[in-house]
Amino acid sequence: NTVERAVLLCRDDRIKVSHLHHSGKDASPGQKPVPGSAVFTPLKLNDVIRKHIERTLELTGGKIYGPDGAAAVLGLKPSTLQSRMKKLGIERG
Repeated sequence: NTVERAVLLCRDDRIKVSHLHHSGKDASPGQKPVPGSAVFTPLKLNDVIRKHIERTLELTGGKIYGPDGAAAVLGLKPSTLQSRMKKLGIERG
């Protein structure tokens, strides 16, 4: 969980120590850190998926189709990715 969160927080291809330490202060409203854990703040699965798709779209320049498109990077059919984007309210920017 810590590594997954660090991947979501990093803005380049390197995870830094600051991505691994988390105080829980920036938790979403209504969410609390898991008892006994100062590092992990649970997110709803759709929030994690949304962030992952958005980050992948950033990395691919908003491209969905083709071998270097977001769908290929995520291991999805382009139509599946577009369907998930619509469900999660993600627009290409």
